[in-house]
Amino acid sequence: MTVGNATMRIRGAALLLAAVLSVALARPADAAPAINVSEICTTCKDVIRCVRDPGSLVPPDYPVVVYYLHEHTFWEQVATIWDYLVRFGKAKEQDTRALTIYEFKVADEPPARVLDQQQAELDAVGMTIAVPGGQIDRHSGAWSIGSPSLQQGGSCQLMPPADGFAFLRANAPDS
Repeated sequence: MTVGNATMRIRGAALLLAAVLSVALARPADAAPAINVSEICTTCKDVIRCVRDPGSLVPPDYPVVVYYLHEHTFWEQVATIWDYLVRFGKAKEQDTRALTIYEFKVADEPPARVLDQQQAELDAVGMTIAVPGGQIDRHSGAWSIGSPSLQQGGSCQLMPPADGFAFLRANAPDS
């Protein structure tokens, strides 16, 4: 065996060992969150439907609430891009989105109350969405309600885009 062949075999074995170790030591992927809303998407329209648990300690004034997270305005989009460039591509940890809240007394009837010009705070580190009077856990979809202390109030799910847009057309003709 020549020195060249031995060197090639050692290199091949080292590459094979590196590949095996990278697969074996790879961190398992986190489960996808129940509410998968992006902090960096500036043109996303997200619709989240929350339903109060019957056994919740919070009084069910509105048993079904739909949160519509608006897309960013033109200048907010510019600011997001600028922020990304200034931070040299570092991941964004928080975002604020305009929010419209639709509150329903009965699920299949028109909304009993619509609250416009609200704000939602998205937290990528804590994986939460803070909404007026409550908070949504993006991992589990748990909906906590109340002020000043939060109590488990129900559960939320991100509506598929087609269902969300159909909801907005039916309930918000100005969007």
